[in-house]
Amino acid sequence: MVEYDFIVIGSGIGGLMTAAALTRDGKKVLILEKLAFIGGRYTEISHKGYEITSGAWTSMGIKSHIGRFCEEVGAKVDYVTLRDKGEKNRPASLFKVKFNNQQEIDFFHPLPGTGIDNESYFQVLMKILAKNTEITSETSAREVISTVTKDETIHSILNNTIGTASGMNIDTLPAHELRVILADVLKTGGKFGFAVGGVKSIIQALERVILANGGAIRTCVGVKSLIIEDNIAKGVELESGHNLYAKNIIHNGGAHQLVRLAKPKNLPNEYINYIKHLKPVDCAAIILGLDKPVTSGCAITVPPDSERISGVFAPTFFDPSVAPPGKHMIDVFIPLQSHNIKKEMELAWQDIYALFPNLDSLINMKAQMVFIKSWPGAEAAQTFGQVGDQRLDPQSPIENLFLVGMDCKGSGVAGDLVPVTAHLCLNRIKEKYKEIRVPSIAF
Repeated sequence: MVEYDFIVIGSGIGGLMTAAALTRDGKKVLILEKLAFIGGRYTEISHKGYEITSGAWTSMGIKSHIGRFCEEVGAKVDYVTLRDKGEKNRPASLFKVKFNNQQEIDFFHPLPGTGIDNESYFQVLMKILAKNTEITSETSAREVISTVTKDETIHSILNNTIGTASGMNIDTLPAHELRVILADVLKTGGKFGFAVGGVKSIIQALERVILANGGAIRTCVGVKSLIIEDNIAKGVELESGHNLYAKNIIHNGGAHQLVRLAKPKNLPNEYINYIKHLKPVDCAAIILGLDKPVTSGCAITVPPDSERISGVFAPTFFDPSVAPPGKHMIDVFIPLQSHNIKKEMELAWQDIYALFPNLDSLINMKAQMVFIKSWPGAEAAQTFGQVGDQRLDPQSPIENLFLVGMDCKGSGVAGDLVPVTAHLCLNRIKEKYKEIRVPSIAF
Protein backbone atom coordinates (compact mmCIF):
# COMPACT_ATOMS: atom_id res chain seq x y z
CA MET A 1 0.00 0.00 0.00
CA VAL A 2 1.50 3.35 -1.08
CA GLU A 3 1.24 5.72 1.89
CA TYR A 4 3.26 8.74 0.75
CA ASP A 5 4.23 10.66 -2.35
CA PHE A 6 7.76 10.99 -0.97
CA ILE A 7 9.74 9.46 1.86
CA VAL A 8 12.86 11.46 2.73
CA ILE A 9 15.63 9.52 4.45
CA GLY A 10 17.56 11.91 6.67
CA SER A 11 16.65 15.33 8.02
CA GLY A 12 19.74 17.32 7.10
CA ILE A 13 19.18 20.78 5.71
CA GLY A 14 19.01 19.41 2.13
CA GLY A 15 16.31 16.88 3.01
CA LEU A 16 14.30 19.51 4.88
CA MET A 17 14.58 22.04 2.05
CA THR A 18 13.41 19.53 -0.53
CA ALA A 19 10.57 18.39 1.75
CA ALA A 20 9.50 21.99 2.42
CA ALA A 21 9.20 22.70 -1.31
CA LEU A 22 7.27 19.46 -1.93
CA THR A 23 4.82 19.91 0.95
CA ARG A 24 4.09 23.47 -0.17
CA ASP A 25 3.22 21.89 -3.50
CA GLY A 26 0.65 19.66 -1.80
CA LYS A 27 2.67 16.45 -1.76
CA LYS A 28 2.38 13.97 1.08
CA VAL A 29 5.88 13.76 2.56
CA LEU A 30 7.35 11.76 5.44
CA ILE A 31 10.85 12.48 6.76
CA LEU A 32 12.66 9.73 8.65
CA GLU A 33 15.56 10.60 10.95
CA LYS A 34 17.55 8.02 12.92
CA LEU A 35 18.78 10.57 15.49
CA ALA A 36 16.72 12.17 18.22
CA PHE A 37 16.95 15.60 16.59
CA ILE A 38 16.65 17.00 13.09
CA GLY A 39 19.03 19.23 11.16
CA GLY A 40 22.12 17.06 10.73
CA ARG A 41 25.12 19.36 10.87
CA TYR A 42 22.92 22.46 10.57
CA THR A 43 21.69 22.69 14.12
CA GLU A 44 22.96 23.30 17.64
CA ILE A 45 23.08 21.22 20.80
CA SER A 46 22.70 22.93 24.17
CA HIS A 47 25.68 22.30 26.45
CA LYS A 48 26.41 24.20 29.68
CA GLY A 49 24.33 27.12 28.48
CA TYR A 50 26.02 27.30 25.08
CA GLU A 51 24.40 26.51 21.73
CA ILE A 52 27.11 24.37 20.12
CA THR A 53 26.95 23.75 16.40
CA SER A 54 26.64 20.15 15.20
CA GLY A 55 28.90 21.05 12.28
CA ALA A 56 27.99 24.21 10.34
CA TRP A 57 28.82 27.73 11.49
CA THR A 58 26.43 29.92 9.56
CA SER A 59 24.43 30.17 6.35
CA MET A 60 26.08 33.50 5.37
CA GLY A 61 22.76 35.34 5.62
CA ILE A 62 19.70 36.23 3.59
CA LYS A 63 21.67 36.64 0.33
CA SER A 64 23.26 33.18 0.59
CA HIS A 65 21.92 30.17 -1.29
CA ILE A 66 20.44 28.90 1.98
CA GLY A 67 18.89 32.27 2.77
CA ARG A 68 17.33 32.67 -0.67
CA PHE A 69 15.99 29.09 -0.78
CA CYS A 70 14.40 29.47 2.66
CA GLU A 71 12.80 32.75 1.65
CA GLU A 72 11.42 31.16 -1.53
CA VAL A 73 9.70 28.29 0.36
CA GLY A 74 8.36 30.56 3.11
CA ALA A 75 10.79 29.58 5.86
CA LYS A 76 11.23 32.85 7.75
CA VAL A 77 14.66 33.33 9.33
CA ASP A 78 15.92 36.48 11.03
CA TYR A 79 19.59 37.39 10.65
CA VAL A 80 22.16 39.60 12.31
CA THR A 81 24.39 40.99 9.55
CA LEU A 82 27.77 42.66 9.20
CA ARG A 83 25.85 45.83 8.46
CA ASP A 84 24.00 45.49 11.77
CA LYS A 85 27.30 45.07 13.61
CA GLY A 86 29.04 47.96 11.85
CA GLU A 87 28.96 51.70 12.31
CA LYS A 88 26.88 54.10 10.21
CA ASN A 89 27.44 53.14 6.55
CA ARG A 90 30.43 50.90 7.22
CA PRO A 91 29.69 47.19 7.80
CA ALA A 92 31.77 45.31 10.34
CA SER A 93 34.65 43.25 8.96
CA LEU A 94 34.00 39.70 7.84
CA PHE A 95 37.50 38.67 8.84
CA LYS A 96 40.78 39.87 10.22
CA VAL A 97 44.22 38.34 9.99
CA LYS A 98 46.03 37.67 13.26
CA PHE A 99 49.67 36.62 13.58
CA ASN A 100 51.30 34.82 16.48
CA ASN A 101 53.12 38.06 17.38
CA GLN A 102 49.59 39.40 18.11
CA GLN A 103 49.58 41.79 15.14
CA GLU A 104 46.09 42.08 13.67
CA ILE A 105 45.26 43.32 10.20
CA ASP A 106 41.89 44.22 8.73
CA PHE A 107 42.34 43.85 4.96
CA PHE A 108 39.14 45.74 4.28
CA HIS A 109 40.17 48.75 6.40
CA PRO A 110 43.98 48.53 6.26
CA LEU A 111 46.41 50.72 8.18
CA PRO A 112 49.70 51.84 6.62
CA GLY A 113 52.97 50.48 7.94
CA THR A 114 51.82 46.92 8.61
CA GLY A 115 54.33 45.45 6.17
CA ILE A 116 51.64 43.22 4.63
CA ASP A 117 51.00 43.41 0.90
CA ASN A 118 47.21 43.61 1.06
CA GLU A 119 47.15 45.00 -2.50
CA SER A 120 48.45 41.64 -3.81
CA TYR A 121 45.72 39.89 -1.83
CA PHE A 122 43.00 41.75 -3.68
CA GLN A 123 44.80 41.37 -6.99
CA VAL A 124 44.64 37.60 -6.46
CA LEU A 125 40.90 37.77 -5.83
CA MET A 126 40.34 39.85 -8.95
CA LYS A 127 42.51 37.51 -11.01
CA ILE A 128 40.49 34.47 -9.95
CA LEU A 129 37.17 36.22 -10.54
CA ALA A 130 38.14 37.67 -13.92
CA LYS A 131 36.37 35.87 -16.76
CA ASN A 132 39.40 36.18 -19.01
CA THR A 133 41.65 34.31 -16.56
CA GLU A 134 42.31 30.93 -18.13
CA ILE A 135 41.32 28.22 -15.67
CA THR A 136 40.95 24.55 -16.57
CA SER A 137 39.48 21.71 -14.53
CA GLU A 138 43.04 20.81 -13.47
CA THR A 139 44.16 24.29 -12.40
CA SER A 140 44.78 24.55 -8.67
CA ALA A 141 44.17 27.68 -6.63
CA ARG A 142 47.92 27.91 -5.97
CA GLU A 143 48.69 28.06 -9.70
CA VAL A 144 46.54 31.17 -10.15
CA ILE A 145 47.71 32.78 -6.91
CA SER A 146 51.36 32.30 -7.90
CA THR A 147 50.88 34.23 -11.14
CA VAL A 148 50.11 37.29 -9.02
CA THR A 149 52.39 36.96 -6.00
CA LYS A 150 55.02 34.71 -4.48
CA ASP A 151 54.56 36.31 -1.06
CA GLU A 152 54.36 33.40 1.40
CA THR A 153 52.29 35.40 3.88
CA ILE A 154 49.63 36.08 1.25
CA HIS A 155 49.74 32.40 0.24
CA SER A 156 49.24 31.37 3.88
CA ILE A 157 46.34 33.81 4.39
CA LEU A 158 44.62 32.55 1.25
CA ASN A 159 45.37 28.94 2.18
CA ASN A 160 43.65 29.33 5.55
CA THR A 161 40.79 31.31 4.05
CA ILE A 162 40.19 28.40 1.66
CA GLY A 163 40.48 25.97 4.57
CA THR A 164 37.84 27.88 6.50
CA ALA A 165 35.46 27.99 3.52
CA SER A 166 35.87 24.43 2.27
CA GLY A 167 38.29 22.35 4.34
CA MET A 168 40.64 22.27 1.34
CA ASN A 169 43.89 24.17 0.70
CA ILE A 170 45.46 26.07 -2.20
CA ASP A 171 46.81 22.82 -3.69
CA THR A 172 43.69 20.64 -3.35
CA LEU A 173 40.96 23.17 -4.21
CA PRO A 174 40.44 23.66 -7.97
CA ALA A 175 40.72 27.30 -9.00
CA HIS A 176 37.30 27.26 -10.71
CA GLU A 177 35.71 26.10 -7.43
CA LEU A 178 37.43 28.96 -5.61
CA ARG A 179 36.01 31.31 -8.25
CA VAL A 180 32.47 30.19 -7.34
CA ILE A 181 33.17 30.43 -3.59
CA LEU A 182 34.51 33.98 -3.89
CA ALA A 183 31.61 35.09 -6.08
CA ASP A 184 29.08 33.66 -3.62
CA VAL A 185 30.69 35.42 -0.64
CA LEU A 186 30.89 38.74 -2.49
CA LYS A 187 27.20 38.54 -3.37
CA THR A 188 26.31 38.61 0.34
CA GLY A 189 28.15 41.92 0.87
CA GLY A 190 27.24 43.70 4.08
CA LYS A 191 24.32 41.31 4.49
CA PHE A 192 26.64 38.41 5.33
CA GLY A 193 25.04 37.26 8.54
CA PHE A 194 24.22 34.79 11.26
CA ALA A 195 20.77 33.35 11.92
CA VAL A 196 19.40 34.76 15.16
CA GLY A 197 19.51 31.92 17.68
CA GLY A 198 22.02 29.96 15.58
CA VAL A 199 21.69 27.75 12.52
CA LYS A 200 19.02 25.68 14.26
CA SER A 201 16.70 28.63 13.59
CA ILE A 202 16.98 27.74 9.89
CA ILE A 203 16.04 24.14 10.68
CA GLN A 204 13.12 25.22 12.85
CA ALA A 205 11.84 27.51 10.09
CA LEU A 206 11.93 24.69 7.54
CA GLU A 207 10.27 22.34 10.02
CA ARG A 208 7.41 24.82 10.50
CA VAL A 209 6.83 24.98 6.74
CA ILE A 210 6.80 21.17 6.44
CA LEU A 211 4.40 20.61 9.34
CA ALA A 212 2.13 23.50 8.37
CA ASN A 213 1.69 21.94 4.94
CA GLY A 214 0.83 18.45 6.15
CA GLY A 215 4.29 16.89 6.14
CA ALA A 216 5.41 14.52 8.88
CA ILE A 217 8.77 14.08 10.62
CA ARG A 218 9.70 11.04 12.67
CA THR A 219 12.87 11.00 14.72
CA CYS A 220 14.62 7.97 16.27
CA VAL A 221 13.58 5.93 13.23
CA GLY A 222 16.39 4.10 11.45
CA VAL A 223 16.10 2.77 7.91
CA LYS A 224 17.52 -0.71 7.40
CA SER A 225 17.22 -0.91 3.61
CA LEU A 226 15.36 0.27 0.54
CA ILE A 227 12.68 -1.94 -0.99
CA ILE A 228 13.63 -2.14 -4.67
CA GLU A 229 11.87 -4.15 -7.37
CA ASP A 230 12.64 -3.96 -11.09
CA ASN A 231 14.77 -0.86 -10.61
CA ILE A 232 11.95 0.95 -8.82
CA ALA A 233 12.12 1.98 -5.15
CA LYS A 234 8.88 0.87 -3.55
CA GLY A 235 9.58 1.97 0.00
CA VAL A 236 11.81 1.41 3.01
CA GLU A 237 12.33 -1.35 5.53
CA LEU A 238 12.81 0.13 8.98
CA GLU A 239 15.22 -1.19 11.61
CA SER A 240 12.10 -1.97 13.66
CA GLY A 241 11.05 -4.50 10.99
CA HIS A 242 8.17 -2.44 9.65
CA ASN A 243 7.85 -1.39 6.00
CA LEU A 244 6.71 1.97 4.67
CA TYR A 245 5.78 2.59 1.03
CA ALA A 246 5.98 5.66 -1.19
CA LYS A 247 5.86 6.66 -4.84
CA ASN A 248 9.34 8.17 -4.54
CA ILE A 249 12.30 8.10 -2.17
CA ILE A 250 14.70 10.98 -1.49
CA HIS A 251 17.98 10.04 0.18
CA ASN A 252 19.70 12.66 2.36
CA GLY A 253 22.03 10.36 4.26
CA GLY A 254 25.24 10.46 2.24
CA ALA A 255 26.66 8.47 -0.67
CA HIS A 256 28.12 5.55 1.28
CA GLN A 257 24.86 5.05 3.14
CA LEU A 258 23.03 5.04 -0.18
CA VAL A 259 25.05 2.02 -1.33
CA ARG A 260 24.34 0.23 1.95
CA LEU A 261 20.59 0.90 1.83
CA ALA A 262 20.10 0.23 -1.87
CA LYS A 263 22.46 -2.78 -1.84
CA PRO A 264 25.28 -3.07 -4.41
CA LYS A 265 23.33 -5.54 -6.56
CA ASN A 266 20.88 -2.75 -7.45
CA LEU A 267 23.52 -0.21 -8.50
CA PRO A 268 25.95 -0.10 -11.45
CA ASN A 269 29.55 -1.01 -10.63
CA GLU A 270 30.81 2.30 -12.02
CA TYR A 271 28.49 4.17 -9.67
CA ILE A 272 29.62 2.16 -6.66
CA ASN A 273 33.28 2.62 -7.56
CA TYR A 274 32.85 6.38 -7.81
CA ILE A 275 31.41 6.47 -4.29
CA LYS A 276 33.98 4.02 -2.95
CA HIS A 277 36.83 6.26 -4.12
CA LEU A 278 35.41 9.60 -2.97
CA LYS A 279 38.04 11.74 -1.26
CA PRO A 280 36.66 12.96 2.07
CA VAL A 281 37.23 16.33 3.71
CA ASP A 282 38.51 15.17 7.10
CA CYS A 283 38.16 17.95 9.64
CA ALA A 284 37.62 18.76 13.29
CA ALA A 285 36.50 21.62 15.48
CA ILE A 286 37.24 22.85 18.98
CA ILE A 287 34.50 24.97 20.53
CA LEU A 288 35.39 27.10 23.53
CA GLY A 289 33.22 29.02 25.97
CA LEU A 290 35.06 32.07 27.30
CA ASP A 291 34.68 34.66 30.05
CA LYS A 292 35.97 37.38 27.72
CA PRO A 293 36.17 37.77 23.93
CA VAL A 294 39.54 36.97 22.33
CA THR A 295 38.70 38.10 18.79
CA SER A 296 38.14 41.75 17.98
CA GLY A 297 35.40 43.30 15.91
CA CYS A 298 35.03 40.62 13.24
CA ALA A 299 33.28 37.34 12.53
CA ILE A 300 36.31 35.26 11.49
CA THR A 301 39.96 35.37 12.49
CA VAL A 302 42.41 33.91 9.96
CA PRO A 303 45.76 32.80 11.48
CA PRO A 304 48.52 32.61 8.80
CA ASP A 305 51.16 31.38 11.29
CA SER A 306 49.14 28.33 12.35
CA GLU A 307 50.15 24.78 11.48
CA ARG A 308 46.71 23.20 11.81
CA ILE A 309 43.87 25.61 12.48
CA SER A 310 42.57 27.56 9.49
CA GLY A 311 40.00 29.87 11.03
CA VAL A 312 38.33 30.98 14.23
CA PHE A 313 34.63 31.87 14.04
CA ALA A 314 32.96 33.90 16.81
CA PRO A 315 29.19 33.19 16.87
CA THR A 316 28.72 35.59 19.80
CA PHE A 317 30.10 38.43 17.68
CA PHE A 318 26.77 38.25 15.85
CA ASP A 319 24.42 36.87 18.49
CA PRO A 320 25.32 36.85 22.22
CA SER A 321 22.22 34.72 22.95
CA VAL A 322 24.01 31.53 21.82
CA ALA A 323 26.13 31.75 25.01
CA PRO A 324 25.24 32.32 28.68
CA PRO A 325 24.85 36.01 29.66
CA GLY A 326 28.19 37.79 29.62
CA LYS A 327 30.04 34.84 28.06
CA HIS A 328 31.56 34.39 24.63
CA MET A 329 32.16 31.50 22.24
CA ILE A 330 34.64 30.67 19.50
CA ASP A 331 34.60 27.77 17.05
CA VAL A 332 38.07 26.77 15.85
CA PHE A 333 38.12 24.93 12.50
CA ILE A 334 40.81 22.31 11.83
CA PRO A 335 41.35 20.63 8.44
CA LEU A 336 43.00 17.34 9.42
CA GLN A 337 46.24 16.28 7.77
CA SER A 338 46.27 12.74 9.22
CA HIS A 339 44.04 10.26 11.06
CA ASN A 340 46.21 10.47 14.17
CA ILE A 341 43.52 12.50 15.90
CA LYS A 342 45.42 12.85 19.18
CA LYS A 343 48.43 14.38 17.41
CA GLU A 344 46.25 16.60 15.21
CA MET A 345 44.46 18.00 18.24
CA GLU A 346 47.71 18.58 20.12
CA LEU A 347 49.01 20.61 17.18
CA ALA A 348 45.72 22.52 16.99
CA TRP A 349 45.96 23.42 20.68
CA GLN A 350 49.52 24.64 20.13
CA ASP A 351 48.18 26.93 17.42
CA ILE A 352 45.38 28.17 19.67
CA TYR A 353 47.73 29.04 22.55
CA ALA A 354 50.16 30.78 20.19
CA LEU A 355 47.30 32.84 18.80
CA PHE A 356 45.62 33.55 22.14
CA PRO A 357 48.18 33.58 25.01
CA ASN A 358 46.82 33.10 28.55
CA LEU A 359 43.65 31.57 27.13
CA ASP A 360 43.33 28.97 29.91
CA SER A 361 42.25 31.59 32.43
CA LEU A 362 39.27 32.47 30.22
CA ILE A 363 37.95 29.00 29.27
CA ASN A 364 34.79 27.80 31.02
CA MET A 365 33.63 25.25 28.44
CA LYS A 366 35.36 22.95 25.95
CA ALA A 367 33.87 20.73 23.25
CA GLN A 368 35.55 18.82 20.45
CA MET A 369 34.17 17.31 17.23
CA VAL A 370 35.80 15.19 14.53
CA PHE A 371 34.35 14.48 11.08
CA ILE A 372 36.19 11.89 9.00
CA LYS A 373 35.81 9.32 6.21
CA SER A 374 32.19 8.48 5.38
CA TRP A 375 30.45 10.94 7.70
CA PRO A 376 27.68 12.33 5.42
CA GLY A 377 28.79 15.95 5.59
CA ALA A 378 32.46 15.18 4.96
CA GLU A 379 32.62 12.25 2.55
CA ALA A 380 32.88 14.28 -0.68
CA ALA A 381 35.56 16.96 -0.56
CA GLN A 382 35.49 19.87 -3.00
CA THR A 383 38.60 18.71 -4.80
CA PHE A 384 39.74 17.57 -8.24
CA GLY A 385 37.39 15.12 -9.92
CA GLN A 386 34.51 15.75 -7.51
CA VAL A 387 33.33 19.34 -7.83
CA GLY A 388 30.38 20.92 -9.62
CA ASP A 389 28.91 18.60 -12.24
CA GLN A 390 31.48 15.91 -11.36
CA ARG A 391 29.52 15.13 -8.20
CA LEU A 392 26.57 12.73 -8.00
CA ASP A 393 23.45 13.60 -9.95
CA PRO A 394 20.31 13.88 -7.77
CA GLN A 395 18.71 11.32 -10.10
CA SER A 396 20.12 7.99 -8.94
CA PRO A 397 20.41 4.94 -11.21
CA ILE A 398 17.15 3.75 -9.61
CA GLU A 399 14.22 5.32 -11.40
CA ASN A 400 12.37 7.00 -8.55
CA LEU A 401 15.21 7.32 -6.03
CA PHE A 402 16.60 10.84 -5.73
CA LEU A 403 19.54 12.28 -3.81
CA VAL A 404 20.17 15.57 -2.06
CA GLY A 405 23.08 16.78 0.04
CA MET A 406 26.75 17.72 0.07
CA ASP A 407 27.74 14.86 -2.25
CA CYS A 408 25.50 15.97 -5.14
CA LYS A 409 26.14 18.27 -8.09
CA GLY A 410 26.83 21.85 -7.14
CA SER A 411 29.46 24.35 -6.05
CA GLY A 412 29.59 26.87 -3.22
CA VAL A 413 30.87 27.68 0.23
CA ALA A 414 30.74 24.28 1.93
CA GLY A 415 27.14 23.66 3.07
CA ASP A 416 25.83 26.61 1.09
CA LEU A 417 26.02 24.39 -1.99
CA VAL A 418 23.28 22.15 -0.50
CA PRO A 419 20.40 24.38 -1.72
CA VAL A 420 21.92 24.12 -5.18
CA THR A 421 21.58 20.32 -4.94
CA ALA A 422 18.06 20.63 -3.50
CA HIS A 423 17.03 22.85 -6.40
CA LEU A 424 18.50 20.40 -8.91
CA CYS A 425 16.82 17.48 -7.11
CA LEU A 426 13.45 19.21 -7.45
CA ASN A 427 14.13 19.83 -11.14
CA ARG A 428 14.92 16.14 -11.64
CA ILE A 429 11.63 15.28 -9.95
CA LYS A 430 9.84 17.81 -12.16
CA GLU A 431 11.23 16.07 -15.24
CA LYS A 432 9.19 13.03 -14.22
CA TYR A 433 6.20 14.78 -12.68
CA LYS A 434 5.44 17.94 -14.62
CA GLU A 435 3.10 19.35 -12.00
CA ILE A 436 5.91 19.83 -9.44
CA ARG A 437 6.75 23.49 -8.83
CA VAL A 438 10.40 24.32 -8.34
CA PRO A 439 11.50 27.43 -6.40
CA SER A 440 12.41 30.13 -8.93
CA ILE A 441 15.97 30.74 -7.79
CA ALA A 442 18.98 31.30 -10.05
CA PHE A 443 22.19 29.90 -8.60
